[in-house]
Amino acid sequence: DGTLRTSVYRKETYAEVILPYESNQPIAHKRSAVNSLLSRAKTHCSDEEGYRIELNYLCELFSQNGYPKDFVRRYLKGQKSKEKEPSSSNEAPKINTWRTLPYIKNVSELVERHLRKHQIHVAHKPTTTLRTQLVHPKDRVNYLDKKEVIYKIPCEAC
Repeated sequence: DGTLRTSVYRKETYAEVILPYESNQPIAHKRSAVNSLLSRAKTHCSDEEGYRIELNYLCELFSQNGYPKDFVRRYLKGQKSKEKEPSSSNEAPKINTWRTLPYIKNVSELVERHLRKHQIHVAHKPTTTLRTQLVHPKDRVNYLDKKEVIYKIPCEAC
């Protein structure tokens, strides 16, 4: 009938792995993984049928990576409620204060909750682990070997 359909594209090398739910990462990162994939489905699928197919695929993907169904449903409902809410342009802009803290499971979430009451947002960074201290896949280059690497031009007159 001459219509063009669009959907989410995945490369051949796509591995069907997202951040595992049981990983030692902030819950905000897991929430973001779910939200970004759900919003991508909404923006990239041009029709309801394609959107339903993508949602079924994503539900299976979340399940394979250990995400509870209730966790996914909560953010799926959030996506749908965002569509219905009209945006209000009369609100005064909020002043955002951000702080970066190391992520420590269970402790970081509690600290973040308390800081949120004072309009302070928290960005979590991974803590130093034994692996990050010991595993260095590349050897360090000696400082003297780094000098004059790109711009060294031999001068025949010198």
